[in-house]
Amino acid sequence: MDDLRGRFVLLDFWTYGCVNCYHMIPQLNALHERYDGRLVVVGVHSAKFSHEGESENIREAVSRYDIRYPVINDSEMILWSAYSVPGWPTIILIDPDGTIVGGTVGEWPYEPMAELLDSVIASELPEDPAPLQGLQIAAQPLLPPTLLRFPDGLLPDPERGLVYLADTGNHRVIAAEIDSGLVQQVYGSGVPGLVDASRAAGRFRSPRGLARIGSTLYIADTDNHALRAINLDTGELATLFRGAVTMPTGLRSPWGLAVHNGLLYIANAGEHQIWRYNPTDGALAPFAGSSEEGLTDGALDAAEFAQPSGLAVAGDTLYVADPESSSVRAVSLSAASADGSGPDVETAVRTLVGSGLFEFGERDGPAEDALLMHASGVAAVGDDVYIADTYNGRLKLLRDGVLSTVPLRGLLEPSAIAYDGSELWLSDRNNHRILRLRPGDETARQFELQLPGGAEQGLLLAGRVDRNEGAIRVDVELPVGYRLNAGSPNSVVARNLQGQSFSFPLEEGLEIPIESLIEARIIDPNNTRQSIELQLWLYYCREESPDICLFDGASYTVALELSTDPAEPLRLRRVVRL
Repeated sequence: MDDLRGRFVLLDFWTYGCVNCYHMIPQLNALHERYDGRLVVVGVHSAKFSHEGESENIREAVSRYDIRYPVINDSEMILWSAYSVPGWPTIILIDPDGTIVGGTVGEWPYEPMAELLDSVIASELPEDPAPLQGLQIAAQPLLPPTLLRFPDGLLPDPERGLVYLADTGNHRVIAAEIDSGLVQQVYGSGVPGLVDASRAAGRFRSPRGLARIGSTLYIADTDNHALRAINLDTGELATLFRGAVTMPTGLRSPWGLAVHNGLLYIANAGEHQIWRYNPTDGALAPFAGSSEEGLTDGALDAAEFAQPSGLAVAGDTLYVADPESSSVRAVSLSAASADGSGPDVETAVRTLVGSGLFEFGERDGPAEDALLMHASGVAAVGDDVYIADTYNGRLKLLRDGVLSTVPLRGLLEPSAIAYDGSELWLSDRNNHRILRLRPGDETARQFELQLPGGAEQGLLLAGRVDRNEGAIRVDVELPVGYRLNAGSPNSVVARNLQGQSFSFPLEEGLEIPIESLIEARIIDPNNTRQSIELQLWLYYCREESPDICLFDGASYTVALELSTDPAEPLRLRRVVRL
């Protein structure tokens, strides 16, 4: 802190599995960029779960959540204790003299934060402070060159012969053939946002839960706090409901989805409730949970959940993965009806495994003694319940009141899980892959996505580049009979995790020297591994009718490993289709 004297410092005490902490990240990113060095935002990661205290796991979370400010691993709770922090999240604002001048316990909306900061920063600090030395974001994990980035939702659909995948880190939804893995459709451009449009022109922001009723695919668009719907016949995307972090009640970080008797159930994680949507009359309302965070069974309106995430239905039971209580719950749907009524009996919500908000670990055996750690996915196979035990990196089976481990190795934060009637599908989130296995098997096989027609290898690239002579080559392939419009701002925008960006004019073939990215401070030459984002903006026209032009945009995450060895340019190929 002595090195930071003379500046305002905002400390955010958080832990990465906490949905209320998650809500603060976009707002802190915005403050970090708004004040541009006059305010130092520092995330203080004081882990609740032991798994969250590992630096490598925090690095994955920083990448997954697109955090653009430095984060301290306070795994021993030293800063937590020094500042007498009572809970997650806690915000503390410190003035240039080192005095605490503001803060809050819980979420602090952007506008009140900005109002306070505007009032104090403008009067006490110069507009252009000297550059801050020695406080940098650690090198990010090198992401593999796969089509998926942190997949966190899936829906196998044997009736249509497809599986729908929430490609959460790439802000899109993929439909692929179950048997071959051939990609049939991509919904979402890969650029985060909220845009209702057809197929790849739409935009999501970290989509997760998926469910289908008839010809409508429903999406829990988590970071937009929205329920979205795709008409599978036309490809059109629509926003049905949208909440906000600042709303006292409403959709806040909707997560998992499930269907029962034509009704859609939503794990409304940010409100610690289960909500229900009736497509017939458009009614959306809370179904279970008091909105207080906890582990309390009983009647629907009195029960307490703790960040409900994964949902699954078997018969008249809704199974709920409840991560912050490391539990699995069962909700009775036997009396639930479309008019909004439901079971009020004291056994409407029951805990199958789990003991409390701070009771976690890894222990198999009788359910009353067993322990999970931040389990976030659940699937039902008859009377058996399979559990994605996320922070233990395990697949668990609850059978006849006894918890056991399915001996799959190498899982990294498995999250969503689903059953298609014959196989289990598992999102192995931090391995950026989907696995499938039959119940009772001890081996799983990876579901390999295949692109038609030799298209570009997805919106995620990784490779080694020469820091002195290397380059990233961008090739654009337009439809036959089209050309780039020379009068339009065709460009490639390079952006790093700190929000710094630089634009390069785009031709159909463009080499971006690594040296130029270093000079523009997009790449840090002192970090061996780091990720940047490349956004492409293309305007193209018919050669014979130049007045008729079209637009194409895409966002690529590029994981770089800097080297001094000569290497071929890293190639990014964009194929534009009509």
